[in-house]
Amino acid sequence: MDRRVSLSEIGALSEIADLYIGNDTGPTHIAAAVGCPTCAIYGPSDPALSAPYGAEGKVVVLWKEGERGRPFSWEQGVTVSEAQKAADKLLSRKPYP
Repeated sequence: MDRRVSLSEIGALSEIADLYIGNDTGPTHIAAAVGCPTCAIYGPSDPALSAPYGAEGKVVVLWKEGERGRPFSWEQGVTVSEAQKAADKLLSRKPYP
């Protein structure tokens, strides 16, 4: 795309998407809010405080807690394989009403 996408456009695209994969940002919350199966990947922030809300079984949160008092390292975070497994799990579920 050669322009910025508005928040309402993110919502509209998410409504027709089969799956949304994103990090702990606003578009991830929008996707979950409109009912799109959502895989939310968290880094140093705690998903217990800010994970997206969604229908049961439609939101998977991936996160690995780092050692307290130590800087977060992306190498200790969620792997591509873990994200792929979560995405496959969401896509394999029966179609939602």
